[in-house]
Formats: sequence, structure tokens, C-alpha cells
Amino acid sequence: MRYSVLVAVGDAGRAHYIEHLLQRQTTFHLGLNMLADPYTLLESCKEVLPDLLIVSPDVVSDPMVPILKEALGNDELRIVSYCTTLAEAELSKNFDGKILSTDGGNEVSNMLESVLEVDGSNAEEMVLTPREQEVVVAVVKGLTNKEIAEKFFLSTHTIITHRRNIARKLNIHSPSGLTIYAIMNKLVTLDDVKDHI
Repeated sequence: MRYSVLVAVGDAGRAHYIEHLLQRQTTFHLGLNMLADPYTLLESCKEVLPDLLIVSPDVVSDPMVPILKEALGNDELRIVSYCTTLAEAELSKNFDGKILSTDGGNEVSNMLESVLEVDGSNAEEMVLTPREQEVVVAVVKGLTNKEIAEKFFLSTHTIITHRRNIARKLNIHSPSGLTIYAIMNKLVTLDDVKDHI
């Protein structure tokens, strides 16, 4: 499936870096649109009709995310924050995902997977991606978010996004609930987790 992406970060250097990262990933077929003037964001969104909007917090601040979606009349639009500092990342609560300036291709691919694969009208929403299944197994085995991130060479923020998606898809919000799910779906055996029960 082809996804339309609009990038509006207000800085040519950042825009080229994001473009480079998105072109390197092979998971999704993306149609990229680079917005040079962030003041035309609303008009450009109405013209391009992107599936994914990547913005810096100085172009769209966190409180503006739901307002922008409402103004565009598009609750399905995924808005991702491109953060250059951890403070920006921590203040990006309303965004559907985050790309840190330190993220590499793997983190960006995983973020895209977690953000774009979610479709509210799709029955497959309840099916975990292979990466989400790996995260479930790691959680069940007692690893922390940081340990999981190190194991899979991802950022902690990506792991948190995966865990949030897992909780939403399965409606399971505790490690013990995930343990039962993992055993019932043969992701782990009882012997694998007996030390963590």
C-alpha cells in the first residue's frame, strides 16, 4: 500500500535528513511531499491529503495536534513529531509517534510500522505485528523498556509506542495479562516465564 507523507519541519537541513531516512526504509512505499513554508501547512494538508504528517514542535505544538486534526476533518491522519531534544520528545504527548534526531533507519521503520499499520476500521487491528510480538515476549520475560530497546537496537520511545499499541490492540494493561496472552498464543512456554511469575 502506498502512503502519502507530508514533511513540515521548518528547516531545510532537518527536512533533508528526514527525507533521507524515509527513502532508506523499505517497509512502506511512501509518496514524499516536502513543505518549504510551514505557514502553508493547513492548505498543503488539504491539497496533498497525507496519511502521515511529520512536523517539528515549532511548526505544530503538542496542544495543536487535536485541533489540526479537527480543522482538517481527518481523525485518521497520523501526526509524528520530529524532535531534536529529549524535552521536545517528552512534551509530545498528543502526537501519534516521534522521530528523534538521533534515530536511525531501524527506529524510523519501526515507528512507521506502529503508526501506519493502525487502521481503526480494519479487523486486522487486533493482530500484533511481528515486532510487537517480540516486545510482548520481552515484557513477559521481565525486561524493562530500556533493556528491550537495547536488545532490539531501538529507542526507548519506540518501545513505549509498541507497548501502547499492544495494550490498545489487546486491551491488556498489565504484564501478568500479557503473560497469559503470550502463553495462550504460544509466544512463550510456561518454562520460559516460570521465574517471572
